Amino acid sequence: MNINSIENAMLKIPSVTEVSIKPPPKIYEAFIYKWTNLMTNKKYVGSHKGKVGDGYKDTSSNIEFKKDRASGKSKFKYEVLEYGDYEEIKNKERLILQKVDAAKSDEWYNKHNGSSGKQLYRSDKINELFHRIMTGDFEVQIESIDDVYQMDRLQIRDEALDTKHVRDIRDRLDDVAGNTDNCEPVLVYEERNNGTDVVGNGNHTVEAVHQCKDAFQIPTMRIPKEVHSEYSNIELRAVSNMMNKKEKVVTKKAGWKDAVKHLISVYVNSGLEADDYVNMEWLSMMGYSMRQIRQTIIPNAQKAIEEKRLEAANLIFIKYDVNSPYHPQLLDTVDALKDSETFADKYSSSFIKLAEIQKKFRLAKKVKPKLKHIRIVVHHPDKIAADKWDSEVLLHQPEIDYWFLTHPDVESFEWVPMESEIENKLTS
Repeated sequence: MNINSIENAMLKIPSVTEVSIKPPPKIYEAFIYKWTNLMTNKKYVGSHKGKVGDGYKDTSSNIEFKKDRASGKSKFKYEVLEYGDYEEIKNKERLILQKVDAAKSDEWYNKHNGSSGKQLYRSDKINELFHRIMTGDFEVQIESIDDVYQMDRLQIRDEALDTKHVRDIRDRLDDVAGNTDNCEPVLVYEERNNGTDVVGNGNHTVEAVHQCKDAFQIPTMRIPKEVHSEYSNIELRAVSNMMNKKEKVVTKKAGWKDAVKHLISVYVNSGLEADDYVNMEWLSMMGYSMRQIRQTIIPNAQKAIEEKRLEAANLIFIKYDVNSPYHPQLLDTVDALKDSETFADKYSSSFIKLAEIQKKFRLAKKVKPKLKHIRIVVHHPDKIAADKWDSEVLLHQPEIDYWFLTHPDVESFEWVPMESEIENKLTS
């Protein structure tokens, strides 16, 4: 059923005057919907495991909501906001409701703020299926590219396909007159999505073969339903990413940014921290070096996860860099601290340089001989740095006691931290 047909069906409800349905992706398990009473602006948000247009309306137990929507005098707007895995959608629904504390708000019909969903994420199961695939436990067969191209996809990326990589694969296929023998077999999970087959990996390969005018077939490896049904989507995506760890003629190698996105997805869907041993094992199996894991992948994933936590708490992190709208506030704070006896400056908590502060103070004192107090305004580049600040102060204190507070020209040294978190007043 297409979007227009679904919208027209919803408009047959007498109280519904507006419908807005976000175009769905090729594969999804659930979606978030929203009802808005246009006369009172009272809202209801919920989630549903199923397909848009399957006849589902809501699971609300609020009699007021039911009566309002059933009234021919009411005017309601129906929206579909998000699509995704069921557990992911449950988490997003909860986040929306928590932001506004819908359960306690007179502006919402919801009686509670939703519940979180968690997917299984097991390194032993991921490795087991990957091993079975790599050792040829499942037969490779040749299928029509037209048939495979029409299948739903499991390996969903935030960004669009890399068109350059697709073009490179297609050009190599053109050179061999459409022969796909060197293509990595595309994983097909049988009957994965409401009884239909789902492509588990190789989005770039499938697209390139489809574009090649001389190619008609593509190798596939079918995973029976009885095998993959015990796996969550996040586990199957982990397997798919592992399929990209080798350099293949027609495979796009997974980069560190793909690994970061995977760890964020694992946290959202399973609650595991970025540096959990399950993630560490998976990263190692993917072939990333320990240096890359510890210095690049884990830190970047942790920063993104901290932002997710703030979002869940209806908070936003304040940055004070030169491109931030809060930068003038930082400058004003420094200026307000300055006087004839006080030297003030600003530093990021990740780049405190005591020797530089000492030098700047000495130069400033030549111009203002009465200077005897030092005030350093501290701002944080991210949530992790903010959380570490209390321990960082203790590390700096011995040097401050020795080099600053024992000097006859310095009477006091003070850190002045900027506020790092504020309530997010923008709601969905």
